[in-house]
Amino acid sequence: MAEKAMLTLEGRQRDESGEETVTRLRTQADCSVQNGSLYILYEEKLPDSEAVVKNLIKLKGSVLEMAKRGPVSSRMVFEVGRSHRTEYVTPYGILPLEVRTQELEALTGERKGWLIEPDAAVKAPKGILTEPDAAVQAPKSMLPEQGLAIRLSYRLTSEEQFLSHCTIIISLTPLHGTS
Repeated sequence: MAEKAMLTLEGRQRDESGEETVTRLRTQADCSVQNGSLYILYEEKLPDSEAVVKNLIKLKGSVLEMAKRGPVSSRMVFEVGRSHRTEYVTPYGILPLEVRTQELEALTGERKGWLIEPDAAVKAPKGILTEPDAAVQAPKSMLPEQGLAIRLSYRLTSEEQFLSHCTIIISLTPLHGTS
């Protein structure tokens, strides 16, 4: 069963000239845990349009995936120390991209324990990214009371040309009393 949460995404991109672009999105999301993966589903409207893009964030162990479906589509995989290729599809054309993740960390809002450590070991609180049979013992909320934050930084290139250095912070806060 999905749990409602408030999702805040903050992205920062710095190009080779040092110019920084900041984007922020705050919206309601559906969260669930299946087979040891945390899934976050949300929708966003494209600027100056009524078009809606469906988004999925999946965190399993030390790998995070972000997928978009709609007029804009992509599937980006973030794994520290590895590069992953993707295509960013827009109504104006397709941009081939390569993502090289430098950092990926997740922290409960209570700041009591890292979900992802530098050695990529997962130490999750009960109810978060636990073994499939642990769902029976999971607390009422799958998210920690104080929420969850995921931070990742990566280098974005296209056809071996540097585009930007990016940082994304994903924050989730449970919305109690909704389902």
